[in-house]
Amino acid sequence: MKNLKHILYTSIAVALLSKQELESLLKQARDNNEKADVTGLLLYTKGSFMQVLEGPETSVDDIYDAIKQDTRHKDVVTLFDGPISERHFDQWAMAFNGQDGEAIEGLSDFLHPFKSKDETKIPEGKVKELLLRFRDINKH
Repeated sequence: MKNLKHILYTSIAVALLSKQELESLLKQARDNNEKADVTGLLLYTKGSFMQVLEGPETSVDDIYDAIKQDTRHKDVVTLFDGPISERHFDQWAMAFNGQDGEAIEGLSDFLHPFKSKDETKIPEGKVKELLLRFRDINKH
């Protein structure tokens, strides 16, 4: 069995993304994650991103390294990074909350603006609890 890990991070878009840009980003993320056997949750609202990636350690690290180099966002802050015994978001391809309220497949109304990286980090347990609650509430 492969060693599983998860990473949760936040970042800030360099510019607000249009519906078309969000759809393109979502498709790219889904395609890349599927090829790498990575699952998780991607949230976006009003220029803020939060994403949890989970899967084989090397795959998660490779995808996260590519994400950190992506010029569509800045101020990438790792909230937690570590091993897991099982996946928690294996049924989630991704989710978004767009800024204009238009429907995009996979949208979810969830995020509020995040603290800057200079403020206190949210404890890992609380973040994970929030994400798991979101997952459970929104099961299809």
